[in-house]
Amino acid sequence: MDGHLRRVTALLVAVAAAVIGLPGGVAWAGGAPRLPAGRQVGIGKPWRAPSSALAGQGRLPELGGGARPPLDVATAVREAKASGRPVVASALTTATQLVTAQPDGVIAVKSYVLPVRVATGRGWVPVNTSLRPSGGRLAPAAVPGDGVSFSAGGTGPMAEIWHGSGRSQARLALWWPGPLPAPDVSGPSATYRNVLPA
Repeated sequence: MDGHLRRVTALLVAVAAAVIGLPGGVAWAGGAPRLPAGRQVGIGKPWRAPSSALAGQGRLPELGGGARPPLDVATAVREAKASGRPVVASALTTATQLVTAQPDGVIAVKSYVLPVRVATGRGWVPVNTSLRPSGGRLAPAAVPGDGVSFSAGGTGPMAEIWHGSGRSQARLALWWPGPLPAPDVSGPSATYRNVLPA
């Protein structure tokens, strides 16, 4: 089992341990923990991009499917000088880096330790951990890396995480012993109420 799968397994085991020991029969997934006053508990804290991560970028750069191909640095410099405005060198854009040519010829690079944007079929979008309906389940609106989803209620897995696709996909699921109610969803948190006797 590689290191990534070990970390995922440890996370899901910790979630299972937290859910099993819950007071008041509340199961929880995502978001920050809330302790006995609200009779809820959970693991982890959602990561949010720094507020400055997208400031001053203007329109996020397009991927190859956009109206124009990604710009290299030389083209971005020429366009910045001609327009008098900063131009993103979109060919160098990644989840953690943004390269911008300034009108005076200076190349500015903004780098972040954690991803602040996610590549989609329609271009780059900001990281968004808010849960949304997706294929009969709940999934974050836009997160980098591995896929993750939570139950929207019923008998399927409470939480799933996967890496890769096709035959090389690794998938891990956490099941609840019985049907789950439809959760109360608030941003990145899903709360399953009354799943254990009070």
